[in-house]
Amino acid sequence: MEILLLFIYIVLTASYFLPAFHTYLPHQPGRDGVIAKVKELLKDHHDLLLGFNVFLSAEAKIVIPSEAKKAEYLAKSADTEKKHADAEDFMNKLKTRSRTLDTHVVGSFKAIMRMFKEGKMSVKEVHKEVTDILYYHEDLINDFLRFFEKNDPIASASLLLEL
Repeated sequence: MEILLLFIYIVLTASYFLPAFHTYLPHQPGRDGVIAKVKELLKDHHDLLLGFNVFLSAEAKIVIPSEAKKAEYLAKSADTEKKHADAEDFMNKLKTRSRTLDTHVVGSFKAIMRMFKEGKMSVKEVHKEVTDILYYHEDLINDFLRFFEKNDPIASASLLLEL
């Protein structure tokens, strides 16, 4: 039934769309009106709306706001992947080092991150506690401080807790 309703909607939309499309000429004064009408008719169908760009000149291309945000998101995603890789690398080192002798370290570390995320600890207290539990592992302390200070601390704690 849902598919039938979708096809009926498409046919009705096409009955409005086709007359507007047939009046479209690149240099016709009503071009902007036709483009506005097409945007209105296809507002819920982004793939079709973007496909309509094939018929438009470069200056009249339709850009969906979410597409602009998508480009911004893709730029940020590389940074996010780097943060995730750094966090994963740190947690792998921590788990590897504490596997035999200091088995409580990973649990204590996660408890500290959980308390910080819940607002029960300040950044300064987190630095002190992590430095205390990683006392003999200067490289891990440096990795943690670099990661924690370079990024948003609460987001860092959340990411470290996920791993």
